[in-house]
Amino acid sequence: MNAQTVHVVGDSTGWTVPQGGAAVYSTWASTQNFVVGDNLTFNFATNQHDVVQVPKESYDSCSSDNALGDPILNGPANVTLTTAGDHYFICSIGAHCQNGQKLAITAVSASGPGSSPTSPTTPSTS
Repeated sequence: MNAQTVHVVGDSTGWTVPQGGAAVYSTWASTQNFVVGDNLTFNFATNQHDVVQVPKESYDSCSSDNALGDPILNGPANVTLTTAGDHYFICSIGAHCQNGQKLAITAVSASGPGSSPTSPTTPSTS
């Protein structure tokens, strides 16, 4: 089995209310390749933020009402991607999510040994 990758959410920004709004995390996520088995590390100070995994509807509305599992209250938090598909995370404290502290990613299945994942051609960003 391949060693999993650890993705530090937001890199040096960490898991916080970003200065540039939600675009900060969507831009970060667009530069990553997420594979089942990878770990997400959310760097935040305990009691300042939390991590709640939610379905897309709750992500869009910044609601933790339909949380998938319990909120992670202690930072830093590590989340292992156990399934392929879309995953949504928010901070449920105050207006943090409304101010951009939310992350949407898509994880792909890990490929077998010796095979490379098939990927469509990547559109150029020029």
